Amino acid sequence: MKICAIALQRGSHCFHCCVRLPPGYQVLYRHRGISDQRGGGVALVYRDTVKATTVDVGNSIEFESLAVKLTGRRFKASVAVCVYRPPGTALH
Repeated sequence: MKICAIALQRGSHCFHCCVRLPPGYQVLYRHRGISDQRGGGVALVYRDTVKATTVDVGNSIEFESLAVKLTGRRFKASVAVCVYRPPGTALH
């Protein structure tokens, strides 16, 4: 597996504190954007053979997101986006 996107639950205050990564993997994590709620956020776990850099896609109050540009020796550069829309948020 090269990448895995994860949405964290409210009680998770820190991705690094609640998950142990297997050897050879790294993580990029974006905390929940709403300051009055604890925990949550989205993360992307990826192989350390892949170069990963975050891409700014702005902020939203309706969903949480993390965009990451991935580059490697065996594939063209691509962007992976992890999106979590909490229950009860409006669709537009």
